[in-house]
Amino acid sequence: MIRRRPGHTSAVLYDLYNFPAPLREEIPMGPQPSRRAALLLPLALSAALSSCSVNLGSDDSGGSGDSGAPQAGAPSGSATAGISDPAWLGILQDGQHQEVSGSYTVASSDQVLNLTGELEALLVMGSQVSVAAESAESITIQGSDVVVYARSAQTIQVMGSRVTVRYLEGSPVVVDLGSDNSIEKLEQ
Repeated sequence: MIRRRPGHTSAVLYDLYNFPAPLREEIPMGPQPSRRAALLLPLALSAALSSCSVNLGSDDSGGSGDSGAPQAGAPSGSATAGISDPAWLGILQDGQHQEVSGSYTVASSDQVLNLTGELEALLVMGSQVSVAAESAESITIQGSDVVVYARSAQTIQVMGSRVTVRYLEGSPVVVDLGSDNSIEKLEQ
């Protein structure tokens, strides 16, 4: 419908609100997602999905393994073979010893862990955590002020800040999306 506006003799305006309902459907205009939210969404989804697949102490054969409970005792000679870094040796000696397999997630803070066994995935989401792992195919760190030592890894992904990762063997694929991080191979 066309109508003239009072006071404007030559101007013609279209009045959308007087059109029949199907012609005047309103388009909802919600808030636009911010760039930060769009960048953090994949990180939050990966954290949520990875926490759903934690297996402690179970093996692929369906039998039950160790429960992942802390065990007392010093590391064996084979666990320290080739390791000369004093901080790594300190974690092996003083850290909370756990026998693990499959996927393992560290979600709490202020921990020192000595993880023995073959890990498919190690995810560290806590802060101020020190971890020594025998072997992990994939290491993902989303926390801050984290130190991880691993004998070998195939993939190391760091999304936190002030993270230190040291490994002895192999040439892992390294993805560093955080800040103030250090990822290096130790010489034997």
